[in-house]
Amino acid sequence: MNKIFQIRNLFIFAALAFVGTSCNDEPLVNKAEDDLFSVGGTIANYSNVTNGGFYNLKDKENTTVGFEISSAGEPINGITVKKSFNGGDEVEYGTYNDLPATLDVSLVEAISGLGVDLEDVSVGNEVVYTFYDSSTGAKFAKSLTVQCSCPSDFGGIFTYESISYWCVSDTSVMDTVAITGIGGGLYEIDNWDFGAYVSCYPEPITAGFGTLQLKDLCEEISVIGEDGYGDGWAWTIDEIAGRDMTVSWSNDYGENGTVIISRSEDQGDWPPLFTN
Repeated sequence: MNKIFQIRNLFIFAALAFVGTSCNDEPLVNKAEDDLFSVGGTIANYSNVTNGGFYNLKDKENTTVGFEISSAGEPINGITVKKSFNGGDEVEYGTYNDLPATLDVSLVEAISGLGVDLEDVSVGNEVVYTFYDSSTGAKFAKSLTVQCSCPSDFGGIFTYESISYWCVSDTSVMDTVAITGIGGGLYEIDNWDFGAYVSCYPEPITAGFGTLQLKDLCEEISVIGEDGYGDGWAWTIDEIAGRDMTVSWSNDYGENGTVIISRSEDQGDWPPLFTN
């Protein structure tokens, strides 16, 4: 159905879960089997993850990730932390009886004993920290996954010129676009069509851009999520020439275009971003 006439209603369902007790105080939820309580009525938590929550591949020898572990609910003697690499076997990292405890784990420490050489750690690898009751050995439901990635900071407000799009080929549109970093190498864009919708549709497109985000993984750019109509989008970076980046974009609906996104002199050149 044409987007001009397509109307989609959004229904929001809210569900409230109540945990109660009967007149003899027997729990309605078996805490030992419920992920919320994880182990015998105890929750193991991690919080305050530092350094962006990833290991920086541009500084492998020194990069660290810190986090705090704690427990809630029924008391336990301590938490044993185990580590694994890319889904491999777990190795114990340490046991912490004085909770909460703060850990600061380097990448060198993270892969120690896991049969991995530092030089072989690459983009997309991950270290997983899992948590156990130090007395019983029971595994808690919650775990912490730390990606191996790179810092990302190319957001800003830029000028653009759409030099072609699917409905016309000889008319350009010029304006500005905001690419806003939200952390973890993810970016939101306030104008994914770069002005093409104004030229191609006589009525406003109201469904919006949904959950679309740019993802930067060590300068490799991809698009994740979908727009308000459920369509996926894609970017191809055709060229970077100093402060100008030429991008061809498309989506599952068949819309597409080519745009030149330009940084100001103060913003400097684009980093060497690329797409596959």
